[in-house]
Amino acid sequence: MTPPPLTENEALTYAVILITKDRSERAATMVDQALAQTRSPDQIIVVDSSSPPLALPAPLLGRAEARGVELVVDHARPSTSAQRNRGVDLARAPVALMLDDDMIIPPDYADTLLRGWERRGLLALGGVAGSYAKDTEGSRLEAGGGRVAQLLRTIFMLHTLRFTRQTMLRRSGKLRLVPTPPREVLIRIYPNAAVLFRTDLLRKHRYDERFSGYVYGEDLDLCGRLARDAPILHSPATWCVHDADPAGRPSDEMWYRRSRHEGFFRLRMIGRDPLSLAAFGLSVLAEGGGAAVAAARARRAGPLAGYARGLREAIADVRREQRPDRTRA
Repeated sequence: MTPPPLTENEALTYAVILITKDRSERAATMVDQALAQTRSPDQIIVVDSSSPPLALPAPLLGRAEARGVELVVDHARPSTSAQRNRGVDLARAPVALMLDDDMIIPPDYADTLLRGWERRGLLALGGVAGSYAKDTEGSRLEAGGGRVAQLLRTIFMLHTLRFTRQTMLRRSGKLRLVPTPPREVLIRIYPNAAVLFRTDLLRKHRYDERFSGYVYGEDLDLCGRLARDAPILHSPATWCVHDADPAGRPSDEMWYRRSRHEGFFRLRMIGRDPLSLAAFGLSVLAEGGGAAVAAARARRAGPLAGYARGLREAIADVRREQRPDRTRA
């Protein structure tokens, strides 16, 4: 469905798009958080790829009906990208809050961000993001804790954390994440786990659906393309927490997806100048070293072999995508 025409200086309505797989309790918690928002959404769209399909508790369905919120549970193939796109296709509001099922947001999260957006007018921005709670996000980017680890990550062009200036993309395609900026700032890249976006721009750019399952780097790829049309406002006025599963993901699969998915998206985003390519190579060297350490600890080659295989496939994909069509006359 197509959202209503976009106009300036209107009170914004929004849809919540939640993706989930085989985590029914977390999905129910996220729906509960969406229903608890002080500015209620028009829709809560849950795009599920669980087996068996997700069934939300009856009391939760009753709460949504009592608040006049349309609660949609849709089933899609296991692909975080395809699930997000399906949710966007179902959204009717001009703005959509994209949520993963492991985020924690306060009751005023949407209202705070929407008020900041409304002051500027809908078409001035492509999206609005809250801040990651400073004390909880330090371990999310494999920081390892401590200044030495951050220094090494900086040198080897990996994801890093900073608490000044603004979030930006490094030459390697990795992120310099500022979880909480000192003031409102316009940015061009940000993780999409709890961000309000213009629905029309989500439809225009869409998440890349070439990969299945949990897709590394899809959010930065989408955000980088979308923000060319309109920037993202990063606000310190409200917060969110990434409540990641401490068990993590299977090591072999994680290392493969990191190079296959994220490596592909990074290569598409970065320049082809010598400095950018060198930065990408340095980050690959560092990540390959991490995969080798994981392989040594596991006493099997799986992590390193998976990382190397994924990298080869990512490079081949990018080359095919950028190669001129030689079949034309």
